[in-house]
Amino acid sequence: MREDTTTRKMTLLGAGGPPLSVGDEATTGTEGLHAGMIVAGKFALVRALHEDATTCTFEAEDTLLGRRVALRVLRPEHATNADAGRNLRRDARAAMLGSADGGSKRVVFEVGRRSDGSLYAAYDLADDTRREARVEERTQLDAVDSDFGEIGDEDVEEVEVLDLEPDADEPAISVRPIAPAPELGEWLRSTAQVASEFARSGSPVDRADSAADAAQRALRLNALDEAVVHAALAIADGGATGELLGQLHLVRTMAELWLGRYEACERAALATLSVLPAGATGWYAAAGHLALARARLGRFGQRDGDAAPELPDLTLPGAPRASSAHVIAACRIAVGLMKGGDLARARAIVRVARERSDATVAQDLAVHAWIDVTFAERAAFVGDLPRELPRRISALERFTAVGDVRNACEQRGALGAVLLRLGAFEEAERTLHEALGIAEPMRLATSNMLKAYLALAAFRQGEGPRALSLATEALAGAQARNDRYTTAQCHAFLALVRALGEDHARALAEADAAVNAAEAFPALRAHALGIQAATLLVAGRTEAALDPARRAMSLVAEHGGAGEGESIARLSHALVLAQTGDTGESRRSMKAARDRVVGLAERLGDKRYKKVFIERISENARILQLGAEWLDAG
Repeated sequence: MREDTTTRKMTLLGAGGPPLSVGDEATTGTEGLHAGMIVAGKFALVRALHEDATTCTFEAEDTLLGRRVALRVLRPEHATNADAGRNLRRDARAAMLGSADGGSKRVVFEVGRRSDGSLYAAYDLADDTRREARVEERTQLDAVDSDFGEIGDEDVEEVEVLDLEPDADEPAISVRPIAPAPELGEWLRSTAQVASEFARSGSPVDRADSAADAAQRALRLNALDEAVVHAALAIADGGATGELLGQLHLVRTMAELWLGRYEACERAALATLSVLPAGATGWYAAAGHLALARARLGRFGQRDGDAAPELPDLTLPGAPRASSAHVIAACRIAVGLMKGGDLARARAIVRVARERSDATVAQDLAVHAWIDVTFAERAAFVGDLPRELPRRISALERFTAVGDVRNACEQRGALGAVLLRLGAFEEAERTLHEALGIAEPMRLATSNMLKAYLALAAFRQGEGPRALSLATEALAGAQARNDRYTTAQCHAFLALVRALGEDHARALAEADAAVNAAEAFPALRAHALGIQAATLLVAGRTEAALDPARRAMSLVAEHGGAGEGESIARLSHALVLAQTGDTGESRRSMKAARDRVVGLAERLGDKRYKKVFIERISENARILQLGAEWLDAG
C-alpha cells in the first residue's frame, strides 16, 4: 500500500511539482498573505511587489509550469467582497484588451478562484515590472509636486505618464511636470534610506521595536539581506533588551542560515541562546539552526569537540511535555548529528522528543514535515532509497501545505537528488530546475547544492562540458560560504567529470580534495574515497587504489551504508581486490555489492524506477554485469 501511494504521489507531483491534493493555503489562518504561501495550489509567493486598498501583488513561481508571474490576489479581508472581485476581474480584462490593441501591453495568463472563492489574476511578470516602474514614477512625481510647490514653466519637461487609477475603465494618458534631475535627486530617496531615517527617530526602545518589526516582516517576505540589516542596526543601537534582543538575534540566525553565511549564523544563534531563557520557543529555534549551521561547517558531529545544543531533559520528574518548537529543534539537531555520522544519538533525541510531546504536536503539520526530513536524512545516509523517496515526497507536501516555501524548496531539491540516484535523470533535472527557479531569486544557499546535483545529472547523461560548468559554479559558491559539505560534494562530482574526460591528473586532484573536505561527514567521505579509488584504478595505479577502497568499505561497515556513493565504493573495492590478486575476497565483495543493488531494486515499488536504477546508474549496471561473470559462471 505504501508503494502504491508513493507512486501515485509522484504522478501527482509531476516529478517535483506541488501535490494537487494539497488544499489552497491549508494552514495560513488569519496571518494573511505573505511570501512563502502557496496560492491556488501552485503559485509559490516569493516577494511582495505592491499593494492597494483591496489587493496585493506578489512575484510568484508557477510551480507547475516553471515560470514567474505577477500574482494579484484579494486581501483576506476582501475575499468575500463582491465589488473587489469585480474590480480585479475588470482590471484583468482591461489589461488583456489593452495588450491586444497596443494599449498598456500587459499579458494576463489566467484569472481563477482560490479555495475560499476569492479571485486571483496572474500577469506576465515583465509587464508588471514595467507597470510598477510607472506607478513608482507617478508616486515620485506626486511627492515632487507637494514638496516643490509651484514650478515655473521653464523648469518643466512634459512627459506622458500612464494613469493607472483603480477606478478607471480604460488607461488614460495624462501630462505631469517633472523637475530637473539635479533637484529631483535631492528629494527622492530609496525605501531603505527612508526606513533608516525612521529607525533613527524616537527613543532607543521605539527604534528597536520598529526595527524588529521591519526585520521580522522582511524575513517573512524572504527579503533575507534586508532582515539581517534591520536586525543588526537595532542590535547595534542598544535599545533592545531581553526578549526583543533575543528576537533580533534570532532573525539574524534564521536569515544568515538561509543565505549560507554559516559562521554568522553560528554567532547569532549563540547570542540568541545567551539572551532567551532555555525552553522558550525562540531558544529552541536558535538551537536547531545552530546545529544545521555547524553541520555545514563540518564542526558538528562525533569526531569533534562541538557539542550539540543541550535540550531540556524531558525524562526528569516534573519535566514539561515537549512543544512543537522542541520537537522541531530536536529534528534539526538530529539532521546535523547524522551529517556527522552520529545516527544513534540523533535517533535518541528525536525518539524522546516524540514520546514526550504534548497533544498539540500531533496536529502540527510542520512538526510532521520535520519528522519526515529526519527519517529521510537517515535513509539518505545509509543509501536506503526506497525509504527516502516517500519521506521526501511527504516532507515536500507538508512544507508546501503550511506555506514554508524555503524548506519546501530545499525538499524539492532533495527529491530531485533522490530521483537522480534512482536513475530517473529527466525527472530529476526538471525537479532540480524547479527548485533552483525558486531558490536563486531568494538568494538561498540551497542554490549551490542544486547546481551540484544538476552537474551530476549532466555527467550521468554524458554531458561533460555542462557538468563541468555547473559543478565549478557550485563549488565557488560553496567555498565562498565555507560550506564544507557541499564543497566536498562538488569536488567529488568534479572528479567524476574529469575522469570522464580522461584528465586523470586533475581527476585525482579533485578526488583528493573531496576526501579532505569530507573528513567530518562519514557517508560523504566513503563516497569520496570510493571515487578516489576508482580514479586511481582508471589511471592504472592499482596498488595505490587499495587503501582508499578499504577505508571506504570500513566506513560503509561502520555506519551501515554510504549514501549515494555506496555502489561506487563497493565496486571499486571489488575491482581493486581482483586486480591485486585477492580473488576470493573480491568475489565476496562483489556478491555483497550485487546483493545490495538487487535488494534495493526489489524494494522499489515503481517498476520504472527499478528498471532505471539497475540499468542507468552505471556503477549498478557494472556490479550486476561483473556479478554474473564472476559468480554465476561458477
